[in-house]
Amino acid sequence: MFSLVFFHRTAATKWSLIAAGLLSLLLSFHLSSIAAMTGEESIDFLIQDRWGNILGIEVSPDGKSAEPFMVRELLTSNLGLGILDLEAETEGGYQLAANGEIIPVGNAKLSFRSGPFLEETFGFAMVPGGKGGWIVLENMLKMAGRPPKLVFPPFDRPISDVEYDPMRRRLTVLFIDGGIAVCGPESFTQIETLRLKDDRAIDVESSSDSFFVLTKKSIVYEVNSTEARSYPSAPDLSGNLGKDAGGLACDIELSPFGKGLYVLDIFGCLHACGGAPEIPTEPLKSPVAVDLEIISTKSKPLWYPPGWNTKVELLPQEITLDPEGPAKTLSLHIQSAERMSVFQRNCITIRNFSLSPRESKLENGGKKKRAIPKRWLPGNEGLRLSRGAGHFSFMKARPAVGS
Repeated sequence: MFSLVFFHRTAATKWSLIAAGLLSLLLSFHLSSIAAMTGEESIDFLIQDRWGNILGIEVSPDGKSAEPFMVRELLTSNLGLGILDLEAETEGGYQLAANGEIIPVGNAKLSFRSGPFLEETFGFAMVPGGKGGWIVLENMLKMAGRPPKLVFPPFDRPISDVEYDPMRRRLTVLFIDGGIAVCGPESFTQIETLRLKDDRAIDVESSSDSFFVLTKKSIVYEVNSTEARSYPSAPDLSGNLGKDAGGLACDIELSPFGKGLYVLDIFGCLHACGGAPEIPTEPLKSPVAVDLEIISTKSKPLWYPPGWNTKVELLPQEITLDPEGPAKTLSLHIQSAERMSVFQRNCITIRNFSLSPRESKLENGGKKKRAIPKRWLPGNEGLRLSRGAGHFSFMKARPAVGS
């Protein structure tokens, strides 16, 4: 009897120790994960406007936000096309232009070319890594690149939005009347619990068991296979602009904090609902916001175009040439030029540089010559070049013979 009790106590002690060890291991892993996240990662809210500019708001894992910053700033719009949508990843993203062209930004890579299309473009979804995607062209989806093979229903009505979930390997297709098609590698499922009248669906987000639909009149619905209902605590952004006018909301995103979602209005303001933490935002000067993306990063995303931060400096800035004296060395310093393409480098490559009291000429490989504008000359507020970059070695400045 004693040995039996002793055996049970020993077994219980053994399993208690194992359980305690596992609990300690899990707790240690959880704490280290939290430490790593709070020390290295942050959550960035990216607000895209129609001209290609991207505003960022950095938020810590505990919900505290920092001052807004420019992720990507353009002095002019992208060829006047306008930007409709944005797909963001950790190191970069993809912008969809109104003509269907997909533009990589940051360090994002694109293995194909899309557009221009004659049909009106509404939205798109990308596969991570830029291997392919789908572009919404009203009653059809245009495949771009090499997206996964999926099974689609017949498209008998206009499409307004798509969203790809790489974890579940499914594409959610939103129709203008609120219908949803979930397309997988082997089959598709249609959900018709939301039927809109005098309104149209414009954006969709998906979770594990529900879909969230935003309409033109800024109403948010939670939709599943059995019902569709108005989302609780969604902001009133109807705008009171009339029966046929749209509301102020333009996009929705699920909260990265595990509860609720965020609604973006056309002035760039974020509205938290469903228990999501509030993120303070200031309105833009004009109603140009079109899309919201939320990503997790280890460093602040700065996705400027190639050559934006390039600095060109000619040293020395002033030089005096003696027509009978020796040649003097000029050094052209280029900084932040590592991301320039061959075409962009060739645009400003200088091989030989000659100066004389009467005129200055740029000689390209001994074949082409053209006068250098006065603003390019040393001593006239330094060297002025267009934004660009390239590789430059030391050059000799020689006076022209007979000058």
